[in-house]
Amino acid sequence: MSSFNYTDSEIKARQEVIGYAVEQLAVYNESRIDIGEKPFTNLSQVVNDLRQGGSDSDTVNYYRELNNQQNQAKHDFTKNYKD
Repeated sequence: MSSFNYTDSEIKARQEVIGYAVEQLAVYNESRIDIGEKPFTNLSQVVNDLRQGGSDSDTVNYYRELNNQQNQAKHDFTKNYKD
């Protein structure tokens, strides 16, 4: 039996977070591909790349928070869809 207990709006919000995070990863990867580098597979790699590249703290914090929210949304789905 599933322990699912989220409302439709909560599910939609989590789906939107995950979708937006994937879009942002794709946008970041476009610039990497344009300069001949391999794309990243997750936002954690983006955060590390930004830190190593000396990006401003606002940009690093933006991607770090987006990564955290995406991970939480994934965790919520996994936790609540288990039988």
